[in-house]
Formats: sequence, structure tokens, C-alpha cells
Amino acid sequence: MPRHTVSIFDSLLPMDAVVVEARSPEWWESGLLPEELRYVARASDKRRREFTAGRNCARAALARLGWPSAAIVVGPDRQPIFPSTVCGSITHTSGYCAAAVIQKDEVHSIGIDAEFDMPMEDAVARMIMIPQELAKWYAHGYPSHAEVLVFSLKEAFYKAAFPFCRRHIGFKEVVVHPAGQHAHIELVSPRLADELTGLHIVARVGRDGQRIYCAVFLIDRLRNVKWDADIRTSGNCQDTFSPTAILDT
Repeated sequence: MPRHTVSIFDSLLPMDAVVVEARSPEWWESGLLPEELRYVARASDKRRREFTAGRNCARAALARLGWPSAAIVVGPDRQPIFPSTVCGSITHTSGYCAAAVIQKDEVHSIGIDAEFDMPMEDAVARMIMIPQELAKWYAHGYPSHAEVLVFSLKEAFYKAAFPFCRRHIGFKEVVVHPAGQHAHIELVSPRLADELTGLHIVARVGRDGQRIYCAVFLIDRLRNVKWDADIRTSGNCQDTFSPTAILDT
């Protein structure tokens, strides 16, 4: 019997990943540990709430992997610092927050991103993609707001790639193509391709009518993994796993 899942991200990540969403209002208001409070001491209320929800989600996810409660501090590039044997990612948008973690083994890094499924300003879209990207998604039959999907995929990819690159990655260093019901991320920057040598990029997409959910994770290029047996199926997500979601860089 398929495992019941409560988040669309559950259907996009490997079975061993743990996903926790901020479903309780209290998670947005309190729960930070003393070491974390200093990061939002002078932050706006919006930033403080998002940071609080993200840390609560990440801590709860780590607890489900067996880790004791501990501060999740901020790294020099503003990234959350997870235990050295865990890869994780946090995403938040207005009224929604989630964290995903997985033990490092076959998966070397993950990135998740959620965005509201609503139009993006043309000027912003031109900054993050080339015209051919958008045209391909609409030609592929993507129903609406493909520019938001491309943005979200690139955000998730940036989070997954950062541990290997340790630098800012420009939006136009990658081109995102439709591949079955998911995505293919093409590395058009020689520098980026060199930094990710030997890795597969797996890029997956989900929607629920309100938000777009994107997950990217990196695995060994030569690892022989039957991902079709290791991806969950969610009743909230119409997408089904396609082998085209396993991509060579």
C-alpha cells in the first residue's frame, strides 16, 4: 500500500527524505533557541516569522531522523547549517513554510522552493530566463505562469548546488527545459558544469492549484539507483514519476 503523505514535497523527494510544514500558527510565533534569536533581533516582523517557522520545521524534520534539538545557525552566505551528515533545505512564501532533510548517502544535496502560482512581472521574468525557456514550457502544455515555475526551479537548484559551488549562481547559468511531467536543468555555464562534475541533477515539479512546488536533488552520476521505487506518490499531486526526471549534467 502506498505510504500516505501530507505534503506535495513528499511526492517529489526520495522516500528517505523527511518533510515538515508549518501547519500550526504557533510555529510562526515562537520556538527559536537562544543561539538563533540573534539572527532576527532587528528583523522585520515578516522576516522574524518566516525565520521562526523555518527553524521549527527544520528542527522537527531533524528530530524525525533521530537528531536531538539544537540550534540551526546561519552560515556565512546566509544558508542554514545542518549537521554534517545531513542535507536539508528550507522554503517559505507568504503563509507557507516547509523544511526537508535527508541523510547524506546516495543523495548529496537537496533544494526545495514553493511559490504562489500567480503572474510575474515581465521585467523580472526577463532577468531570470531567456525567452526560449518560457516558450518551451508553454509549448509543452504547462497550464499557467510558467515564468514562476522556471524561477522556482532555479531557486531550488541554487540551494542544491550551493554546497558544491559556494558562490552566487546567476539565473542564466542554467536553462530549464520541460521533461515529461518534470524538468531538465541544463548547465550552460562551463564553470558551473565543472563544479558539478560527476553529479546527476534530479528536478521535479508539483502543483496544487495555489502554489508551485519544486524540488532538486543531486546524486552520483554513476550511482545505479531505481528511483521509480524510491519516489513517493501523493494523493495531492497529479504528477507521476517519469524516468526523464533523472538527468545528466
